[in-house]
Amino acid sequence: AHNAGITKMNRAGRPLLDINSIHHGLPPETAFTNVKDVAVDKNGLIHAIDSRNWYSFDPSGRTLIWAEHLQGPISIEASKSGSFVYILSRDGIRQIDNLNHVNGNEIWFRNLETYSNATDITVDNNDNIYVLYENGLIEKFDSSGNFISRFLVERNIYNPRASFLDAKNIAIGNDVVFISTTDSTEVWDCGIVS
Repeated sequence: AHNAGITKMNRAGRPLLDINSIHHGLPPETAFTNVKDVAVDKNGLIHAIDSRNWYSFDPSGRTLIWAEHLQGPISIEASKSGSFVYILSRDGIRQIDNLNHVNGNEIWFRNLETYSNATDITVDNNDNIYVLYENGLIEKFDSSGNFISRFLVERNIYNPRASFLDAKNIAIGNDVVFISTTDSTEVWDCGIVS
């Protein structure tokens, strides 16, 4: 993603598709403003958020839907099943039914401690949702939004003397949670997902 739009590239880094407001049928009032995050679901649909809107495009870049006036969108993630898109915003997590964009199922999870310092969201292979906070707190929810667990990552297991500040990104790979910070390019292995 870049501020003016989204570029799809091949493995060699060559642009295959450039999605921007001018060329993909978006009304002027919905022009991209600082694209923040992009997710691609298992069907190849491209989902993006900017500073105020959510967009969904087919694999050729044709606009499928846009939803305006989100409250401070932070991060977007597609479920592994391809059924849902999750948007983390200042006011909660929105689950959108990926099969019916216009009247999609929307659920707001408001039972988190605070959204003010949430930085990222990811989904595991069972469609469990993980919310990362900048202090290293991770909260886990099932696909229906029910709270499962909470844990605080206090140190980097590969560098026990490193402090854990400003957590920014979270990812799941091979049943292990990984976190990156602004102070380092290190990846913090937070343990096995249970």
